[in-house]
Amino acid sequence: MGPLDKKHRYFYVLFGIVIPVFFSCASTRFNRAAFDKAFHEKDYQLCVKMLQKKSYGKENNVLKYVDIGAIAHYAKDYQLSSKNFNEGDRLLDEGDLRSIAQFESFYLNILNSLNYYHMGKLEDAVVEIKKVDDEKVKVGRESRSSLWFIKDESSKVDLIRGFDSDERPSVQEQEAFNAFGIEPEQISKEVIPKPTEADLYRGSPTAYYLGALMRNANGDTEGARLSKDYLKVLNPQINIDMSLKRESGMASLNVLAFSGFIAKKEERVFYYPPEHDKSSELVNGKTITVAGTPFKLPPMRFKAVYTVAGENVTKVKNIRVALTDTETGATQTYPLTLLEDFGVNVKKNVALKARKEFQAKFAAGVAKKLTVTIISATAIIAARRRVQQEQNGFLKTLAQIALDIAEESLPLALEKIDAAIRADTRQAAYLPATVSVANIRLKPGTYNVKICYLGDNMVVYEEVFDNVQVQERGLNLLESLCLE
Repeated sequence: MGPLDKKHRYFYVLFGIVIPVFFSCASTRFNRAAFDKAFHEKDYQLCVKMLQKKSYGKENNVLKYVDIGAIAHYAKDYQLSSKNFNEGDRLLDEGDLRSIAQFESFYLNILNSLNYYHMGKLEDAVVEIKKVDDEKVKVGRESRSSLWFIKDESSKVDLIRGFDSDERPSVQEQEAFNAFGIEPEQISKEVIPKPTEADLYRGSPTAYYLGALMRNANGDTEGARLSKDYLKVLNPQINIDMSLKRESGMASLNVLAFSGFIAKKEERVFYYPPEHDKSSELVNGKTITVAGTPFKLPPMRFKAVYTVAGENVTKVKNIRVALTDTETGATQTYPLTLLEDFGVNVKKNVALKARKEFQAKFAAGVAKKLTVTIISATAIIAARRRVQQEQNGFLKTLAQIALDIAEESLPLALEKIDAAIRADTRQAAYLPATVSVANIRLKPGTYNVKICYLGDNMVVYEEVFDNVQVQERGLNLLESLCLE
């Protein structure tokens, strides 16, 4: 039984090391179809309940809190929304940045500041929005390895280290490249361009817009001025000077309209060598020495992945707001101006990371394939020797079976490696694509407000606010939503 035990040992080593088992588990099965139906029907409260039961995985807890916080906000459950956003922000403060982009971190504070505003807690709303236009930007700019970048400090862009540098392979990865005769720099150059300064995230116009309005309403005129100045840098089309002025007998109504679905991250797969005339090309490996025996690396190809950004999904082309004075019956209509396109932020986030992600995953995949091949080669060489040396017919048959298994398992193990290579397409899934604003100067009074979302020769959606009290003092802010 000794020889059999030895062969079993090879068998277990081969299957235990070369062919790992990947597990994916969830505590509760998520009914995607039911969720999408509820979301389409704007049953946001049901959506929240379903997401609360969904497992995101321990590395994606921030995303879960952002998703629930956003949908609870749409359901106008501002207290629940704020609770989830605060928990997500706490994790971010602790450094849990694995699954969230900078603009999503800003979006969290933007929506949470609106939560506090709707709950009548202006001071808390100011504290929340200051996390964006003060704390997060300041901390980011002071970090020499950060990707934060504000336009009026462009001279400091040289301090933002490595945003456009290539990933350098480890010693092990470089050895793998050498073994297969691969030049990774040339490959990545042909696939993905380097990011540029234009791809650096510069901040959120929405955050500075709300920061200016909320800080002004709370008596912080200097803070409001600073936020207004940053807003002018980030979006010169938006002028809120009149909204910050106090004039006897006049008031301001600020309309904030979120619309569309934000652009989604998508995975792109690349194989090296690339296909030629729809036929797979293979790399011919060199001969290496394994356990003192020459072993020819089998022909193979290598998988790499990277992330691309899609487009915003929306039917909305224009937005306008109609105000009817309940006292006189007079109606005035105003267009809304685009304040921020969050889909552009997705594209910037992807552009900054895609090349590095491609290079890192490609290098890791090549190194893993070499490691697995060497492990398999060790088992194959040992099994071949056993077949050659075994005199007993029955044991020789078993040895041949072990050899067959070892040889057939290598391509399966290589396929497993490819299957495990995935792009990082994680993102907050339920954020609007854009936000538009109208800053309207008018007399104090009571108004019926209708916000109309227009598509191609059609009205996509209308939201009506009856008997809106527009006061001379304080902040008069309306928030509307059309996820179409």
